[in-house]
Amino acid sequence: MFANKIRSRRFNYLVLIVFLFLSIWSCWIFGKQGRFYSANDLKFHLARITELVNDLRFHNSLLNPLNFASFKNTGVAVQAFYPSLTLWPFALLQIIFKQPIFALYTTIVIYSFLGCWLSYFLLLRFTDNDQLQSALFAVIYNFSIYHVTDLFIRFDLGEWLAMLFLPLIFYGGYQVLKGRPSEWKFGTIGLTLVGYSHVLTLALSLLFLGGSWLIGWLILRPRDFAARLTAAGKLILSTLMLLLFELYPLVKLTLFNNIHFPAKYNLVRSPTGKLPSLGNFLRLAFNDQLTKNLGLLLPLILIGCLLLWRKMPLFYRWSWILLVLLVACTTTFFPWAYLQRTPIAIIQFPWRLLTIASLFLALNGSWLIAALFHSIVYRWKIKGKLIWSCLLLLLVVFPTLSAEKSQLYQDKKSDQLADLNKKALGRHYWINDRLYSKFVKASDNTDYYPERAFIANKSILQQKVLTASGSFKLPLTKYRNNQLIIKINSTHLQKVNLPWLKYQGIKYLLLVNHQRQQFKASDRLTFQIRLKRGENKISLKSKSLTGQFMSEVAALFSGIYLLL
Repeated sequence: MFANKIRSRRFNYLVLIVFLFLSIWSCWIFGKQGRFYSANDLKFHLARITELVNDLRFHNSLLNPLNFASFKNTGVAVQAFYPSLTLWPFALLQIIFKQPIFALYTTIVIYSFLGCWLSYFLLLRFTDNDQLQSALFAVIYNFSIYHVTDLFIRFDLGEWLAMLFLPLIFYGGYQVLKGRPSEWKFGTIGLTLVGYSHVLTLALSLLFLGGSWLIGWLILRPRDFAARLTAAGKLILSTLMLLLFELYPLVKLTLFNNIHFPAKYNLVRSPTGKLPSLGNFLRLAFNDQLTKNLGLLLPLILIGCLLLWRKMPLFYRWSWILLVLLVACTTTFFPWAYLQRTPIAIIQFPWRLLTIASLFLALNGSWLIAALFHSIVYRWKIKGKLIWSCLLLLLVVFPTLSAEKSQLYQDKKSDQLADLNKKALGRHYWINDRLYSKFVKASDNTDYYPERAFIANKSILQQKVLTASGSFKLPLTKYRNNQLIIKINSTHLQKVNLPWLKYQGIKYLLLVNHQRQQFKASDRLTFQIRLKRGENKISLKSKSLTGQFMSEVAALFSGIYLLL
């Protein structure tokens, strides 16, 4: 018994070292030269981090729904529509290290390591301390091809962060389904952290969780259904309470404004390419590259589980079936064309379902590989199981690391230092610490503009102050202590139209030369104010939304209840 505990503890230490090593190695492949290579949403998410850095440095509210230090200082409500709580560590480390690229990679390493540890801990509970399977699950899931593609090819930082917390939802939701209602808190923590990272992944998780409960209970027909339903209600209700302060601004601004949301793309043909057929998806899995796929492990795990189907526990059979269904739904095998005009189109890209499919890939893969390993060790009486287990973990991640090296090789051939003098950067560039600030300042996102402002977005992004006789560029702005401050010299008394977005439902305080001034919304839904002759000091503050404080109090008490 004592010897088993020593081996168990030693394995835990070794596994944590492997997790840290893989987290560093995965980032070192791309970051060893101090570069971050071009990715689809790189500029957008770095601008969001820059907003938080400015908030920390100049004592602004981290919960302000408006962006005044990024996205051309327009006051667009990106922070209201795109959660930012899990971005705070990125901002904090950028202040500590002063080198933004190094800080970015360091935070990714920390999150990757925490994601592995969390997955390992949860599957230990789920499998009654099967350490090898738990470690395999952690590395297969957190270093899956799709998860790494989400980071280094798409740089959908919100979705990548949300994926780290999906195992919490799976564990808590499954325990509620199976009649262990006391474990519902894990599901609440998972859904809350996903909601703090990515709203769309939260919606997908809730739909999948609700559907799983419904189908599962119809099959099981449990006698203690009322207790399980109560636990499910606690899980969902406590999640909504904890997310209230994040969701409240989003809902209020949506209801009060005609918001220009991100485009609904063709579900069969997105800007990044046509949705593959099921055959092409499986063929693509054999390619050594980062792509919207699950990679080489997918066909190997599917075939291996089929060969061991009779020995496979019932749970993993259902997991295998769900994996196959989710993979099929990311191809043209599923009739997405008929859903183009339905609310489901908000998903934008069907391959987002790979976020959940990755979970079932890791579940089945960890069971299969652990079963084969234990069988081989027992039959051949192999010694040194700890070392062989760690080598096995490295072997499982090898396809992903190989795909990263292959992608880096392609990037080095095609990518060049970003030329910010060009109107469009294109798809092949890289940035370093020297270019980081200029690169982020060039972010010109127009999602979440009021619709009328979006129509006039060109003049707003060019920071044009419109007057009766023409226009001029907005002077340098400072956003400190929750105030946006500029100085404008006017040759005469006049009305001007500032390129700051005005949202209905938000109370603004506008001061001109230290005096409060009533203002009107211009035709492009920006601020129209009066200037006197000479120098004018203009400051703008946005007040907390009505009801925002109560939503924060509700979240606080929900958190205390969850802890108790």
